[in-house]
Amino acid sequence: MELRDYLYKNRITQVDFAREMKISYKTLWGIINKESDMKLSLALRIEKATKEEVTCKELLPESFLLDLMDKNFDSKKTSDKKNNKSKKSE
Repeated sequence: MELRDYLYKNRITQVDFAREMKISYKTLWGIINKESDMKLSLALRIEKATKEEVTCKELLPESFLLDLMDKNFDSKKTSDKKNNKSKKSE
């Protein structure tokens, strides 16, 4: 669900939600209108505050999620290489 729809459905003003999230109204406006980048930590806070009706996947741009998956994959490859080296030295 879009954050705008969640707020409307639950009769929460953008000003009140911004206060609850401890962000400025301008930041929230940018998030709702997809004109602002946000940190993963804020997306997770919004997901929690909306009881997962609005998810990180809906809040974050697809490119962010792809980058995150790539980083996790790269760190796993590095970890696997280290584990293989330590096994060889044994």
